Amino acid sequence: MKGVGTGLFANEMRRARENAGLTQEQLAESVAFSISTVTKVEAGHMQPSQQFAEAVDRALQTDGLLSRIRKGLLEQNAVPPWFQPWSEIEEQATELRLFEPLVVPGLLQTERYASAILEGDETRLAARLGRQKILDGPSAVSLVAIVAEQVLRRRVGDNATMVEQLHALAESPARVQVLPVDADTHHGIDGSFALAEVAGRVIAYAETPICGFVMEDDEAVFKLNRHWDVIRGEALPQRQSKQLILEVADEWQSS
Repeated sequence: MKGVGTGLFANEMRRARENAGLTQEQLAESVAFSISTVTKVEAGHMQPSQQFAEAVDRALQTDGLLSRIRKGLLEQNAVPPWFQPWSEIEEQATELRLFEPLVVPGLLQTERYASAILEGDETRLAARLGRQKILDGPSAVSLVAIVAEQVLRRRVGDNATMVEQLHALAESPARVQVLPVDADTHHGIDGSFALAEVAGRVIAYAETPICGFVMEDDEAVFKLNRHWDVIRGEALPQRQSKQLILEVADEWQSS
């Protein structure tokens, strides 16, 4: 949490302290932190810890405001800069179409599966799970996800993690289809991609091992749409996909 993020926390903390009529010294005494810590955080030169934020919230009676700001900024900063534009597009979309040849799409990952991929990074995990809110509620996005069969068979975490993830995938409100290993098409094997419908137009996103790209160019979107049509034509129907997902879950259960 650096730069603008630290400054936002510092500004809100200063405003709350002044509204409470406390000096920095009085606040430091109240929260049992050093005056140096209070001064540095309020100047935006030091990242506040969770304990510090909670203590200041209690002392200034902010109803958890500073803790929420800290959490939100950490989650925001956990998203790579190159992914942030697509994350915003996801929130605006009415329809999403995803293809993933390597792992379960982030929007459909369980907490344990995501944690294994992110190696227990709690900040990045919170950000990933937070993205999934677009699948809930009356304005939930319509999601169609195609995953390669290899995704179901690639171990992430332990067997219990895989069983839980595959059951969640089978019961997801999203339309999930599986591209079988014997599919004729070779489209899509070089990386994941997504298509989002936003305000009547389609925006594309493609990912490499090191970064991703948002594309609004008509030609690029057209090509990925064609790409999607070919892959979906080879994917199993939803009912057969669910059956295969559950069969592989049973294999993980018994192995």
